Amino acid sequence: PQPMPMPYTPTPAPYTPMPQPMPMPYTPTPAPYTPMPMPMPMPYTPSPAPYTPMPMPMPTPYTPTPAPYTPMPMPIPMPYTPTPMPMPVPTPTPICTHCNHSQKAMEDLACNHTEESIQVCNTYSACYNKQISAWRTTRTSICGSNGTQNALRNELYLIMKIQCLVNALNASDATRDAQIQSCISSTEAQYDLSAASVPGCNLTDPSWQSTEYAPCEQMQDVSNYTFCSGTPAFAAEYYRYIVAPLAARPCESECCITPPTPHTAPTR
Repeated sequence: PQPMPMPYTPTPAPYTPMPQPMPMPYTPTPAPYTPMPMPMPMPYTPSPAPYTPMPMPMPTPYTPTPAPYTPMPMPIPMPYTPTPMPMPVPTPTPICTHCNHSQKAMEDLACNHTEESIQVCNTYSACYNKQISAWRTTRTSICGSNGTQNALRNELYLIMKIQCLVNALNASDATRDAQIQSCISSTEAQYDLSAASVPGCNLTDPSWQSTEYAPCEQMQDVSNYTFCSGTPAFAAEYYRYIVAPLAARPCESECCITPPTPHTAPTR
């Protein structure tokens, strides 16, 4: 048998502090001050830098850019729907077949009369223009500055001047030279040249035959000619006795379809 172990009980050693040395008192020892030498400053001499202007950029020309035109939208119009009107009921017109044929024949006759009258007046104008032109041309060729009358007067003047020289040569010696010089320097005004005048050169253009031309004046505008079918004046003249319920039928003559060309007056 083993003996029972004794319980362990530690025995602390007694604490003995170690002695500390006494600190020495601190006496600071200042280091001697030695100033650092400063460099001598250099004298300042400003050196102006040369002025070099900075280059300016070339301005870009201004070109306005128009804003694009954008039209404002227009409102869509509302469709127009007309209100239908009731169809009028025509009043029956009595039909007269014989009257219709007679009216058509009368209107055709009136239209033919108007067209033939215009043609006659146009022929008159053409004839007048031709004859008056021939008259003026003939008168100028005879009585003009370069016409026959002046040529005859010049010839007569030369003949009378020659006769003057012949008479001067037959004069006496004392007056011969003077008469010759007088003949040479003489002018037309010193001679009677009436024998070379052409009768009729004092006449002017023939007078205008206004009475003769009077019927053609109304042919210059036939839009309301009394004797031209289809005009208001024709209807007022020939349909004035037609009363309801009768009525004239629409005009069907050539003048109503294509109005005739008016007459052109002659040149005066």
